[in-house]
Amino acid sequence: MAIIIGDIHGDLAMAQAFLAYKPEAEHVALGDFVDSRDPKATFEEELACLELLIASGAVLLWGNHDLTYTPERPWRGLTHHGFINDQEVPRWTDGNKYLARVFEKDGALYCRDSFVSRYHLARQKDQVKAAYAADGWLCTHAGVSTALTAALPSAPWVSGDPSTIASWICEEFEREFATKTRPWHESFTPYGKGPLFYRDWTRGGEDLFGGIFWFDPQWEPSRPPDPRFKQIFGHTKVAGPMRKLNHVNVHIEDGWWVFDTESEGFVRLGP
Repeated sequence: MAIIIGDIHGDLAMAQAFLAYKPEAEHVALGDFVDSRDPKATFEEELACLELLIASGAVLLWGNHDLTYTPERPWRGLTHHGFINDQEVPRWTDGNKYLARVFEKDGALYCRDSFVSRYHLARQKDQVKAAYAADGWLCTHAGVSTALTAALPSAPWVSGDPSTIASWICEEFEREFATKTRPWHESFTPYGKGPLFYRDWTRGGEDLFGGIFWFDPQWEPSRPPDPRFKQIFGHTKVAGPMRKLNHVNVHIEDGWWVFDTESEGFVRLGP
């Protein structure tokens, strides 16, 4: 049994409700833990949300927003928070060697640096994954389309086994993520070269389809989620609970929703 949630985007109350629901069950969060769309959301609230998720023991997946807070930084940052005032800097650097080094090197500290430091620790502990198999479902941030599976024919898609597929995706993610593309002065995508990182033009990219961080079934209707295995994803907002024969989208516009794999149904947690 697993409890699965889509994009949280710095909503601390949502994260708390998610973790409190059936706490004995495995919990899986499908990425995009920060970068609130609410202009009133504070940096401190978003950071508390991220820290809660990292400390919770839940399975965490990379989303397109999360990956902007890595040294590889495969695309532009999306936060609306700016720099930390000089008088506030000691509050963040005391006891944090990473942030202290950043401030010493750059002479300034930005809110994004604090996010980077937290993701760095989670990554060192292998807490964040590109894909995961939960109770017979393949979990990724944005889903696996037929275009992606066609572009990666050596992957074990035909097995239909989410565990086998998730393991392969995680290995492929490490290969693609470490691959350098173009230098900074030519592109804001210096790392992350390969189909998993593809970003369709409808999402501001230059590729023919979206990979597991950018796939959008609404804008890519000719390239639906691959039907050979069951999968759960978020990323693309839907008006209400969406369950198809082979896939579930749990990033729902109104309210806080999770998918319970035991009942194979949606549960609204609030508000």
